[in-house]
Amino acid sequence: LNNIKLANQAGFLTDIHLLICPGKNATTQIDDVINHLQLASKRQERILMTIQSEEELNEIKLENSIYDAVYGNIWIDVVTNSALGCSWSTKTVSQNCDYIQQLVSAVNSHGREAGIFSNAAYWKQIVGDNCTRFNNLTLMYSRVGSDASDWNSTYQFGGWSVPNLKNYATSSLVCGTRFDLTYF
Repeated sequence: LNNIKLANQAGFLTDIHLLICPGKNATTQIDDVINHLQLASKRQERILMTIQSEEELNEIKLENSIYDAVYGNIWIDVVTNSALGCSWSTKTVSQNCDYIQQLVSAVNSHGREAGIFSNAAYWKQIVGDNCTRFNNLTLMYSRVGSDASDWNSTYQFGGWSVPNLKNYATSSLVCGTRFDLTYF
């Protein structure tokens, strides 16, 4: 949460990236993450308000957005997960497609926008060729080790013909901090 707030204060738009565990309830996973972010923001806001004088209370109410965690998309990772009990392989591709629908619906129920993070190989392995119902969502294509501006590779899967964003490097060191690099 603090990293999101610091990034917001520095002028960066942040998103939430979720490595999903298909062995757990889809709605509960999404609810837990979003509720945790909301509660943590409110706790910090209450602490800041209680240490201020009454005269400053109205000013703080106007500045609450500084203390809130502001984030954009919630990215649903459709990639392998090696954590115990989190393999996609325990269900059929059709069941996995339905599971992703449950995740997307849970994100939408909070008034948030879901995006999909995957690539053609993971998508085919996890949900097969016939799961195309998410092509209206933003796609972040994972192609680590490629050139940022190379959009000539085959991206046609899941009903998408081209990704909206491309993740091309992980754990890149920028100004002493590690980032995944994404081109859009």
